[in-house]
Amino acid sequence: MNFILRTYSGSFSPLEDRNFRIYLSGQAFSLIGTWMQATTQAWVVWELTRSESALGLTVMFNTLPLFLLAPWAGAVADRYDRRKLLIVTQTVAMLLAFSLAVLVQFELVKVWHIYLLTLMLGIVNALDFPAQQTFIGDLSGMSQVRRAITLNIMMIQVARLLGPVIAGYILSTAGAAAAFWLNGLSFLVVIMSLFMVRSEQVRNERKGSNQFIETLKYIGSRPRMLDLMILSGIVTFFGFAIILNILPSIADTVLKGDAKTYSYLLSSSGAGALLS
Repeated sequence: MNFILRTYSGSFSPLEDRNFRIYLSGQAFSLIGTWMQATTQAWVVWELTRSESALGLTVMFNTLPLFLLAPWAGAVADRYDRRKLLIVTQTVAMLLAFSLAVLVQFELVKVWHIYLLTLMLGIVNALDFPAQQTFIGDLSGMSQVRRAITLNIMMIQVARLLGPVIAGYILSTAGAAAAFWLNGLSFLVVIMSLFMVRSEQVRNERKGSNQFIETLKYIGSRPRMLDLMILSGIVTFFGFAIILNILPSIADTVLKGDAKTYSYLLSSSGAGALLS
């Protein structure tokens, strides 16, 4: 029992570092806002189109840039100042959230607006995601990086639990625009945290294409890692993506519910991930 308690308490040791603590606190606000926007955006698309295909297209525009830009995005995160890069990506994401809020607030939004803004956000995320993951190591140090990443993942699942519930409440009381405004404001917190922290980054000046090829060779030489990558791809493409992306349709047409019903379904997914 003592061993279990020591192991559990040791998982939170990265929080002893001031820089990591500040950054993770800022991330908490931003991630909740991000899931609020994802929940609200899917419901807005459903209300505009009543089309499962439109829901799928929205997700495709969000994830396609990451797939296409992955060979270079990681190299950018290695070669440039990750803290400054994150400040830029978070600022652009904030402006995109405010743009969507304005369109919805003044009832100007069309589904193609959402497609375009989602595509632009996907490009931002393609740069932000690898920078964010490696920035955690810059803050915590390599000796604590696994525990720091675990804490970050836990925070993401907490956001998946809370964000949709908050979005459902806002949708039913204040409307979709309010959720987008709040998400935009949440970026201010994480941007402030990035200005406050200090990190130690070792830059890699090698060309991005060579790094990507080396990564593929490394994965190919590790059968277990290759199996995990294939399994993750199958779950993402044929499980996670399909089920979660059509939840607005299920909540409305199958369960005869509303935005709150949809938010509870999405939040349940986050709760399961957090427990696991």
